[in-house]
Amino acid sequence: MEKGSVVVLHGSFGSPFENWFGWLYSQLAANDIRCFVVHLPTPMGQTFENWSRILSAYRASDCIDSGSTLVAHSSASPFAVRYISEESLSLARLITVAGFDAFASGDSAFDSINSEVFTRGDGDFEDVRNLVSSRLAFYSRNDPYLPLDSLKAFAEKLDAEKVEFESAGHFNDASGYQEFPELLDRLIH
Repeated sequence: MEKGSVVVLHGSFGSPFENWFGWLYSQLAANDIRCFVVHLPTPMGQTFENWSRILSAYRASDCIDSGSTLVAHSSASPFAVRYISEESLSLARLITVAGFDAFASGDSAFDSINSEVFTRGDGDFEDVRNLVSSRLAFYSRNDPYLPLDSLKAFAEKLDAEKVEFESAGHFNDASGYQEFPELLDRLIH
């Protein structure tokens, strides 16, 4: 059975060259699954409009279609929800990793840049529940940046299957996540 493409989005202050992104790309390629790890401008140039233009270019190039899976890490998660809603984008799956929305950390620079990609509210989540066949949310009880209740609330708004880890941190390099076999397993099976 041919699987649709997998498109990976990094979050604020991130890049496609960190964490488990390169590893996931190579593993999916080895399984003959097309994967794109999108480079989004951040922190400079991080706006919903800029990120949307980039993702729309992937759609125009037939890299994203109704059989695709969108994997969003951290603040790319609310961006993905809003983008799917605004574009009425049908997808096979949305997988969020440490996804959150409208959380204020108290760090003005971090909060300001993240607010650029936050959803417009519950309507965006309702659209995603109608447009995306399957939704999955990975989060960890010991995320150093986000409270557990914010992570759980985001997953619940998506009506996503929840995969809670005890100690995966923010699923990034600092938490030891250069590989992510649990995510890979969900993508190839």
